[in-house]
Amino acid sequence: MNLSDKGGPLGRPYRWSAWRPIGNSSRPPRPILIVAALLLAATLWSLNGPLIKLLYADGAGLSGLTIAFYCSAIGAILFVPWAWRHRRSLKETPLRARAASVLCFTVMTSTFIAATTMTAASSAIVLQYTAPMWVVLLSPLLLRERATRSELAVVTFAMGGVLVVFLGNPISDRVALAVALTSGVGYGTL
Repeated sequence: MNLSDKGGPLGRPYRWSAWRPIGNSSRPPRPILIVAALLLAATLWSLNGPLIKLLYADGAGLSGLTIAFYCSAIGAILFVPWAWRHRRSLKETPLRARAASVLCFTVMTSTFIAATTMTAASSAIVLQYTAPMWVVLLSPLLLRERATRSELAVVTFAMGGVLVVFLGNPISDRVALAVALTSGVGYGTL
């Protein structure tokens, strides 16, 4: 898939911008802070599965919907200050694109958490990370971009991996695995 300046998914040109200052600072952030933020984000992201399992406690704890609500609420609390500082540039984004992003994020989060409460966290995580496969498959429809042969070969290989996950789990887990696969679709369309 080739990204070009001819237009994005909503017919608007892509804008590739360099670092821009936030707030009153005119200098870029220090590299150590960037690395620390990335490590923190990766650590928290990787704790998703175990924390969901801990909170769900095999049905004795919080429901999947309650966990999804609190995850989204915490995310919103952390996101709102950033969004407020960038409200001018966010207003330039069409409402349709913002609404689609919220919908895709909601699908991704709620189905991932539901799948994690229904089956092994590892299976839910692997199927959520089918997102690149969905990007390649949905790009002709959503972005008007055609996949190359090598990308289609990789997608075929990835579909084989999905098949292994489905066949390697009990039949009773198939609904949970389909929910996890839906999380991958939501992640891919995000």
